Amino acid sequence: MSSTAAAHLQITLNGQPHALPSNSCIRDLVAQLALDPKAVAIEQNLAIVPRSAYATTPIHDRDAIEIVGFIGGG
Repeated sequence: MSSTAAAHLQITLNGQPHALPSNSCIRDLVAQLALDPKAVAIEQNLAIVPRSAYATTPIHDRDAIEIVGFIGGG
């Protein structure tokens, strides 16, 4: 395995390929995308990730992540 392969994770983010630094967690992804963690719901491999677990939920190579943003209004 080359050091380049280990330096990044390749995931699918909302149906599109996306690269992340290795050892990333959900909180890192939210920060990378400059999202408000209170305004999104995140699903990792078809399971909802509780907001309280964003900092402790690792992302693995080839994970499928879906992010849905909340929109206010009436």
